[in-house]
Amino acid sequence: MKKILITALCLAGVFLAFMLLSPPSSWDGAARAKVEVDVVDAASGTPLGGVSVSLLNRSQPKTTSTTDEKGRATMSESFPAGGTIRLFYRTTHIYVADHFLHLEKEGFTATTTPLSTESLVDGTHIRCRASLTRIVENTKAIDAIPEH
Repeated sequence: MKKILITALCLAGVFLAFMLLSPPSSWDGAARAKVEVDVVDAASGTPLGGVSVSLLNRSQPKTTSTTDEKGRATMSESFPAGGTIRLFYRTTHIYVADHFLHLEKEGFTATTTPLSTESLVDGTHIRCRASLTRIVENTKAIDAIPEH
């Protein structure tokens, strides 16, 4: 009985060592990511509700959301991704190049900004902050036109 136990432990140890020391497998494909966007007024820094936020892939719309009263829009979208697989864990790295955020709100200048790797919180969570500039109309006072 003791011999069987020692043999089983040795085999388990060899298997575990093989799995831990073997090179990782790589994978590629797609992964869903949560995208959170906080939109503020560029001049005051206050959150802007009611902003239309579109996630674009090479200028093609993928997902659209609207900011709440706190200026936050949340979306979930599939991105090209890849990573490694080991025995007990899997890494995920999403590819955000060629993806943009387009922001629109009446009374503000629409803007399109690229997503960047600095926006990544972790492998499947993107968090970014954007601002919109208020449109200032030409409000020059016009004197009364004299009658001739």
